[in-house]
Order: sequence, then C-alpha cells, then structure tokens
Amino acid sequence: CLLDRFSHENGTKEFLLSKFNLYTIFTCLQTEFHDTIPIFVQLTRDLIAIGEVDPGLGAGMQSILSPFLTALPVQLLEPRLVRLAEIATNLRKRSFVVFFSMMRQFLFNLQGGTHSSSNPTVFDGDIFDEMSGGDAAAKKHHSRDTFTFRLLLAVIFDDELAMDEMIEKLDAFPVFDAIVLREHIRMCFVGLASLILGRKTDLQKKWATKCMRYFEKLTRYGSPNAEPVYICFQALSKPSAEAFEDAIDVLDGLAMVHLSAIMNE
Repeated sequence: CLLDRFSHENGTKEFLLSKFNLYTIFTCLQTEFHDTIPIFVQLTRDLIAIGEVDPGLGAGMQSILSPFLTALPVQLLEPRLVRLAEIATNLRKRSFVVFFSMMRQFLFNLQGGTHSSSNPTVFDGDIFDEMSGGDAAAKKHHSRDTFTFRLLLAVIFDDELAMDEMIEKLDAFPVFDAIVLREHIRMCFVGLASLILGRKTDLQKKWATKCMRYFEKLTRYGSPNAEPVYICFQALSKPSAEAFEDAIDVLDGLAMVHLSAIMNE
C-alpha cells in the first residue's frame, strides 16, 4: 500500500487526511468494500480527535455506506447511526445530522414497525421527514442521497412506480461523485431499477446502458466490488432461468445475499 511508505507519519494530520482521501476516492475501487469498514471507523475517531470534523464525519458516513454493498446485516447499524448523529449534533454539523437521520429512517422503513414511514418507499417517519420540519438547506444538500435510498427501498419492495420516480429525480445529478461508495450504490440501483422496469422509457434505456458500461469497465479493470453488480446486470439484460441461476450461484459464493435475493425475485 502506498501509505505504508509513510507509516512513520502515522497519526499526523497530513497522514490521516491523505489516508481519508485515498480510501474515499481511489482505494475502494480495488479494495473490497467490507475491508474498508474498520478503516473508516478508525478514521472517524482519529480525524475528529485532531479537530478535522468534516472529514471525520465523512469517514463515519462511509463506514455506514459500506455495509450496503456487502453481505453484512445493515440492521446492526442503528446504534452506530445514533452515536454519529449525536456527535454531529454536538459539533453543530446539521448536514451530517440530516444524513444520519435519513439513514436511520431507511432502516426503520426496511424493518417496519412504529418508526417506519406511511409507505416503505417514502421518508415521512418520525425520525426523518424529507418534506417537513427544519433543516431545509441540509435536506436539499442530501437530496441525492434521499432519492438513492428511496430507490433502494423501491427495488427491495418491488415498487415500480417509485423506481420510475426516483430514476427521474436522480437523472438531474451527474454520474461523478468524489465519494466512490456513494457513486457505486447509486449506479448499482439506478441500473438495477432501469433493467427491472424493462427499459420501457428513453430514460430507463439511457441509465441501463450507462450503468452497464460503468460496471463492465470497472469489472474489466479488476474491481472486486463491480463484478457482482455486473453479473446481475447481465442476467437482467438477457433474462432466462439459466442466467438467473448462474448469477445466484456466483452471488451466493461471494455471500452477496442482498443481490442474490433480488435475482431470486
């Protein structure tokens, strides 16, 4: 690893910020996402401890995003989300408070219960309501994240109207995101939704093609995180019982249970 060459500087501000930027922008392309979780957890502690609050909370955000791209049970994230929201509140970082609250609402919608929204594919629960309450500026700042995770719920709950609506909303945003994890999640589920909907509209065709090319390119370059997604896209683009069975076999072997479940549908 490039950082090993500078291990004597471990713990310095420059080293920690370089490590944060490296893992945020580049390393995730070649490192399996689940291997980055403890790194981002530690970076959260270390960066906040030296007063680098925004990158510290940014690392915390990525420690939350990583499990959505692995086989790890996302339901276990609730205590960490509560703690991160508390830290962000104490440090008066309202944008991060909104993000961590939105992610808590996502989990409650996913599991159901008293804190869930009126519909699992919308955010109008008592933890996070995208349409009412304060923090309008912070909510607008995180609208891309809100639409992305509503799209995840739409795919999970097979809500085709919500899938189509979220694809339209996300079309306004560029592909590029400096946070690779967030870009990967968005492109994964925009592509899945466009293919599940059958590429009926020009917008669905556009994003199905764009997302297929995106993950095909990353797979060709050896990204271990792109290959499982590209396997799903291939099965959905030319659907057959054999294609889905082959995809499920590969995904089960990689313990990618969330993608395997979508293929089983």
